[in-house]
Amino acid sequence: MRKIFITYLLLATTAPSLMAQDKKAQAALDDLAKTTQSYTTVRIDFSYRMENKAQKINEVYKGTLISKGDKYRVEVAEQVILSDGKTVWTYLESANEVQISNSKGDEEGFSPTRFLQSWSKDYKPKSMKEAGADQVIELQPIKKNSSFNRVKLCINKARKQISSIQLFDSSGNTFSYNVLKFNPNQQVADNIFTFDPKAYPGVEVIDMR
Repeated sequence: MRKIFITYLLLATTAPSLMAQDKKAQAALDDLAKTTQSYTTVRIDFSYRMENKAQKINEVYKGTLISKGDKYRVEVAEQVILSDGKTVWTYLESANEVQISNSKGDEEGFSPTRFLQSWSKDYKPKSMKEAGADQVIELQPIKKNSSFNRVKLCINKARKQISSIQLFDSSGNTFSYNVLKFNPNQQVADNIFTFDPKAYPGVEVIDMR
């Protein structure tokens, strides 16, 4: 889940060899980055779909992401994933179990800010088109062993905010996230980013640090 939920993009200098259309895509990504970085907090209500037509998989969930710098809280598919920037707690509701690990600061962890700052090491703009109120940008991986072989990002032109993201992998899986509500700069207490076992009577704790 943490690997899948790496989906916000930012700032880097476009290579001189990119075509003009790619430069427009880069400019849109830069605008998205600047806007996102200006927020102190972000709350996103989203819908999530995982599809694999060959395997007849079509799973749909709704979830919530709350982010504050490197701190985040994700609730989706009977899971609660919390991080204070140093520790990650993954609570599985059906098992009443929490797994504890260190935040590694790479693709095993998730932080919108971190991914915004590092996306260009893994992906580059391929093309951009207009679709109603959105700019639709196709991204392709730079490295052959990237987790996803294609990323489709929709950015609301007026608000400079993400509307949706689709990630495609080599196994035929498509992971889609559609933003239902986007609320920045809300007051958020830091204690929502840490796990309190007292709030979950009988929880099994698995410490993997």
